[in-house]
Amino acid sequence: MFARSTGVVTLFAVILSVILLGCSSDVKKEDELKRLIGVYADALEVAYRDGEFERLDECAGNDVFQSAGNTYQSYLNGFGVYLDSKLIGITFESVSPGSDEDDDKVKAVWNEDEKEWKEILIYRYSVVVTKERWNYKWILVDTNEIASPLMEVEYTMNYNIDNEGGKLKVVKAVIVKEDILKSEGDMEKWRKLKGEGGVEFTH
Repeated sequence: MFARSTGVVTLFAVILSVILLGCSSDVKKEDELKRLIGVYADALEVAYRDGEFERLDECAGNDVFQSAGNTYQSYLNGFGVYLDSKLIGITFESVSPGSDEDDDKVKAVWNEDEKEWKEILIYRYSVVVTKERWNYKWILVDTNEIASPLMEVEYTMNYNIDNEGGKLKVVKAVIVKEDILKSEGDMEKWRKLKGEGGVEFTH
């Protein structure tokens, strides 16, 4: 009887250790994904302000990198402006680590409310949803004059993160929602410059 109880305790300890190791691994992965989003935001600021894309290349997938480069060039050549932006606040609404495998997979997780194991689909790529507050303004390249009002905007962002070229990178960045919180400056001057086409901040 004693030996059987010991065996049950040992089995419980093994199961508990596996669960704790899994939780620890997930927390570590979530922290890594959050750090990557911060690195990406910093690199995006530098790329749009200074035209230096080396740092962005390290954290952005090919499609995201090419899109940022095209955006920079189109604003520079089309309107003679560059973007001076600053991330002033970020909240992580959800962080869902991917499977880190070639395909999606099903994972068993413990549902505490229902006291049972549930199967959930884990996508191959990771998904991060954020709320971000940015300050930005457009600057004339020739004179370094401020060409637009100073904007404060809140974005809800959806990021896909995947392994590309042996590194975790942002492979998709989508603006889900945009709310203008503040606008200060000469709007009329800005309207004349941007015309009907418009020039807006973009991730």
